[in-house]
Amino acid sequence: MGKWNGGKRVWPVLMGICLLTAAVLNTGCGASQQGAQGGADGTGTAVEQEADQGTAQGADQGTAQGADQGTAQEADQGTAQEADTAGQGQDTAAPQGEVLHIYCFNDIFRNRMQVYYPGYKKLNSYMGMAGGTKIVWHQISAEDGDYRDVLREKLEAQTAESGQTESEDRIDLFVLDEQDLPLFTDSGYALDLTADLGIAEEELADQFPFTRELARDSGGAQRAATWQVIPGVFVYRRSIAEQVLGTEEPDEVQERISDWERFAEAAPMMTAQGYYMLSGYLDAYKACADASDTPWVTDNVIHISDSLDEWMTMANDFTNHALHNQTDLRSEEWYRDQTGEGKVFGFFIPAWNIHYTMQNTVTGEEDNDEDNAYGDYAVCMGPSSYHWESLYLVGAKGTDNPEMVADILRTMTCNKDVMQKMTAELMEFTNSVSGMEELAQPDKEDLFRQDLLGGQNPMPLYVEIAKNLHVRPATPYDTDLDTGFQVCAREFFTGKMTRPSAIEYFYKVAEQRHPELSGPEAE
Repeated sequence: MGKWNGGKRVWPVLMGICLLTAAVLNTGCGASQQGAQGGADGTGTAVEQEADQGTAQGADQGTAQGADQGTAQEADQGTAQEADTAGQGQDTAAPQGEVLHIYCFNDIFRNRMQVYYPGYKKLNSYMGMAGGTKIVWHQISAEDGDYRDVLREKLEAQTAESGQTESEDRIDLFVLDEQDLPLFTDSGYALDLTADLGIAEEELADQFPFTRELARDSGGAQRAATWQVIPGVFVYRRSIAEQVLGTEEPDEVQERISDWERFAEAAPMMTAQGYYMLSGYLDAYKACADASDTPWVTDNVIHISDSLDEWMTMANDFTNHALHNQTDLRSEEWYRDQTGEGKVFGFFIPAWNIHYTMQNTVTGEEDNDEDNAYGDYAVCMGPSSYHWESLYLVGAKGTDNPEMVADILRTMTCNKDVMQKMTAELMEFTNSVSGMEELAQPDKEDLFRQDLLGGQNPMPLYVEIAKNLHVRPATPYDTDLDTGFQVCAREFFTGKMTRPSAIEYFYKVAEQRHPELSGPEAE
């Protein structure tokens, strides 16, 4: 694994507003999770606003300013008497195995576990009890790589041969954004789910294959698991589809935009009738990036994949011919384009966004029919299947409570009943192939019809996308390079740089930030 620059997450400020835009697009579901918290903690409005921020960092800051290491420790210490009163805790240092420390950078998984882990007793936001074990949550800011730095420092100490980490300083289980998996799967800090934790292959077999593949180390061992799967979809306006394409039906619209060539052919048809195919410069990036067959980095050399090279050409053509509305992702103008006032045909978004964020954005500022696009949307796969990043659970090497760590992973990522319950209550697509297939059957259709989508049930589509996902090979540099590439590409789209100079600048900054890497010219 190459050098890890966890504290350098943001490209130079001189690139201006496009920096924030690109960073937003590359969220791990930091944003993914986001919406579906509402059903778990009863704070739907706040959760939807948090989801709207679009980044794991934003979610962290939006829900728990000050919920850092010290806060978790205070919760641990300050409520020990409360735990003792409950007949399960002690106000003195607990023997090995009686305290489980979980590290995270937002409250997504904490909200899930507090509701869906059997027997969990919530004592306060940062401490609970389950099966006689005290559970302490440590929420660390994700800003500037702080969370990753804390993990690495503590994990290094507790895995050192001479290290004797005290129970209260030990990490037992930690949560990772999907984009950070390559930093830890081969680090020696993550337990093998089968060899170390005893979770049988048969128990893991029902997880969607791509989630398992992403969590494997270089030797093929699975070292993390997720409860959530986040299909990426293309959501479009039915009325515009009917007017321009002659149909609003998802299957027929899908046929008209089933690959990027057809998608590009449909765009000028939209413009001819006064509409835009997309809202902004970077809207299609995520779908194109997932289709890449080659990793960003091979043998320390950076490669721009054919898929991203083609995206750059298409996005520039869309800019030059006014086929999109020249907005930035999640800007005020981008959201306005989702209302009835907007003239945009469709958006590439994560599935959770439909149920949570779009419910609040499509109605516009005024409560009238002209501004309200509620019910005028539908979803299809679009030109390419793709996904948005999930949160993964990792058992920490050196844990003094491997049995409970294993039970949490089994319950929250392998238990079909638990995951079906999450899906039914939170509208969160979860990581059980058989469970989601059952919920996609016609007899369950009424459970998942969405008024926003004109009564469409998207569950069968989500299953189809999740079962057939192609995910590009991951590297520890992906988030940084994705962000940088979009930043530089936008400079090209807006005429501030030529294409060669934008690409040259991308390589130059990447090499400065990661001295161990070089552009292809140095091969």
